Amino acid sequence: MGNKICPKCKGKISYLRWSENAVRFGSFEKDGDYITDSVEGNGGMEYLCPECDEVLFTDEQEANDFLHTKIELAINSL
Repeated sequence: MGNKICPKCKGKISYLRWSENAVRFGSFEKDGDYITDSVEGNGGMEYLCPECDEVLFTDEQEANDFLHTKIELAINSL
């Protein structure tokens, strides 16, 4: 697929960055090491433009559709 155009900054992008708020659980050892036992997300995924860091989507399917041209015209008309 070719590059997409970010509707916010008009930058050319070929992928989206993602972020998720999560809680990490683990152990703090005597030697100062942190051992991660588990990571639990809250399901709050955000998909961002890698050029301007604006949140473009909060739904994985919409982010995927954007990258595969299915909703490019709707996004570009914002």
